[in-house]
Amino acid sequence: MKLFRRRERRDDDIYRIRAYEVRGEPRELMRPIFWVTLIAWLLSFFLFYFGTGMLEFQLQRVGFVSVLLGWVVMSVAMAAGYAFGYRIMLALTAGSRMFGEREITRLSIGDAFASACGGLVISALPAITVSELFLFFTWVMVVGVCFTFSQLQPRYVARWREIAETRGH
Repeated sequence: MKLFRRRERRDDDIYRIRAYEVRGEPRELMRPIFWVTLIAWLLSFFLFYFGTGMLEFQLQRVGFVSVLLGWVVMSVAMAAGYAFGYRIMLALTAGSRMFGEREITRLSIGDAFASACGGLVISALPAITVSELFLFFTWVMVVGVCFTFSQLQPRYVARWREIAETRGH
């Protein structure tokens, strides 16, 4: 008896396209992932500065300008981590599974989580300096998943529709 049975609805009238075709070229999405997550991290400085006490010790020790510059450097590293996490995910997956148009959201969410894992790996270094690790790692994943998904989903759907249209479906 299988405990975890995958329920897949396979209607004959649903057209399916392989994941690697929907994803396209990695560089097409690495740049938008980098820029959107960079902006999210830069703006989140003010959230952490005014909303939490995480930066208080650093502010007292080195001052506002140094903390802000450190945040900018960390933000660039995190955004690069998300972009390279996406690239590594593409290198490790074959993308041979087929997806219908309704299932593209599942593909986008999975790819966004894989991309966020790249940021999570990079976040190990700046995590040394924060006082609340759980809050920091949660924010790493929230920014990574939400903002990467915001870049992947519309592009994947558009690409799926373009491929289906060129093939006459």
